[in-house]
Amino acid sequence: MGSHVSRRRALEVGAVVGTIGVAGCFDPQMESDDEAESPTESEPGDDGWGTFRGDSRLTGVAPAEAAPGESLAVDWRVDGADVAAERDASLEGPITVTVVSSPVVADESVVVTVECVDESTDDLLTTLLAIDVESGEIEWAIGIESREGRVLDPVVSDSHEAIGVVHWTDDGGRLSLIDAESGELRDERALERPSQPTMADGTLYVDGTSVVSSDLSDGDGLSEGGDPSNGNGWEIELGTEAAPAARLTVTDDSVLAPRGDGLVALEREDGTHRWDVSFVASDGTERVPSGVTAPVVGDESAYCAGDHDALGEYQPSPLIALDPDDGEERWQFRPGSDDGAFGGVYGYPIERDGIVYAVGLETGDPDAESLEDEFSLFAVDDGDLVWQVDVGPTLAPVAADDALYVPTAAGVSVYGTGGERRDEVDLGSSPNPYRSPAITDGRLIVPTDDGLVAIGD
Repeated sequence: MGSHVSRRRALEVGAVVGTIGVAGCFDPQMESDDEAESPTESEPGDDGWGTFRGDSRLTGVAPAEAAPGESLAVDWRVDGADVAAERDASLEGPITVTVVSSPVVADESVVVTVECVDESTDDLLTTLLAIDVESGEIEWAIGIESREGRVLDPVVSDSHEAIGVVHWTDDGGRLSLIDAESGELRDERALERPSQPTMADGTLYVDGTSVVSSDLSDGDGLSEGGDPSNGNGWEIELGTEAAPAARLTVTDDSVLAPRGDGLVALEREDGTHRWDVSFVASDGTERVPSGVTAPVVGDESAYCAGDHDALGEYQPSPLIALDPDDGEERWQFRPGSDDGAFGGVYGYPIERDGIVYAVGLETGDPDAESLEDEFSLFAVDDGDLVWQVDVGPTLAPVAADDALYVPTAAGVSVYGTGGERRDEVDLGSSPNPYRSPAITDGRLIVPTDDGLVAIGD
């Protein structure tokens, strides 16, 4: 695949991700209802990168000791041929990787879903893999029923003994519980429609027309959940569907659901409504995007930017800071050029020591055919620009200590929090800008167009 992200690809990737489903507690090591403690908010990286961007607040931040450092080099890679060899030696090939999920970590294994196509037969091969994080050897591989292009990210239980996989099927969707050590199926249940999951304290949350939280644990299996009267959780109709690619952010108190140009906050305990907010552009002249990301919750503020659809339409999306407790807006930042043309901020920012690092376009051009060389990494303090550097297209950079890891079409670059580029590495294939890398065991695990690449130092 080429080194640029086209307007068409931006639209396609946002459109193929599922949008509805279930949430629930499926950790087989969970305590009984009488012994279970109330959910507590974890610090960034405490969950061991068992969910998208490392934790339920979507911070994208790992402990310094988990990161590869500033000098980067390719450690190992897994490509489509490796996946095919694990699944079926009789495949004729060539094998082309079409979608790779955001990787997560289960103890000393990287877990990822990879969709491949056998070009000789057009057969679809969707595979859940466990890969040894140190050697890159595939530990096990199992087939996952799916629809073409609709690969969702796996999640890992708190005990690291079970993997939750939400996936599309011919008759809707399914939640499968997979043994992390063996890859064997423990249990499964049907979902009306699947969506991107978020994991928090052993509970799996999924958005859609409803936000549902249900206790899915029953020994080593899954209960039906969704009935507050029997302790199995809650289900709330919000009246409108979540946007494609929508996720939920979960804090110690709230479940935060993106809806159109704003957010809805629900009580984490029972799903009752806490607050909702619709964003209005600070200058009163430009509209905010029709869709925002699930917020990244930092030390004191939550941050939203434009989602996949907003990027695909080049909408002038501000970076918005708000109070996660009541939704009160604190400030907006929207990049602009000297001639008054405004761009936008998209994807998932990072907060480090009160400074927010976010990626976007300085000038949006609805007629542009490519986003190549138009993206910048912005450092923002209380709504004011501190610095910016040119980067390639990316939506989910990650961080550890004072290092920012930015996957782009050219590879991966590491920047300091002062904006200096410390190193870069060419991966030989383009990272997927819509997926998040994982940080673990001194490595950055990056989903690419060809599979998965581990970067160490």
